[in-house]
Amino acid sequence: MDRGRVTGIASVKGKPILMLPGPIQAAANAFLVVGVPIIRELGGSREAGLSVPCVLGSPWVARRRFSDFQKVVYVKLRAGPLAVAEPIAGETESMKLLSDADGYFLVPENVRMLEKGDYVDVQLVPGFSFA
Repeated sequence: MDRGRVTGIASVKGKPILMLPGPIQAAANAFLVVGVPIIRELGGSREAGLSVPCVLGSPWVARRRFSDFQKVVYVKLRAGPLAVAEPIAGETESMKLLSDADGYFLVPENVRMLEKGDYVDVQLVPGFSFA
């Protein structure tokens, strides 16, 4: 996962441990993509987070580094006949990106670009989203 590469999971004496990377955006990515599903599973919940089908409002291009990793793309949502997801970017050490985001979507490994109008399934960010 790009921005969150050094994430790990373990178990010590039956207690689950989630190891998160240092930069805030990488830690959030790892927690949302790895931690939240583990917590739901351990809590007995089979429900996924709230998601919204959207179209991209502008193109998105992957960073050149780690293009063969899964990517987490944060978005700001706006209303339309179908919700529109505008990709946002920011420094990995900054909370601003997370506070500006309504949600995120995952881009599979080796996908380097998405076009305006492409369909994406946006997961709302727990605690940050407008919902």
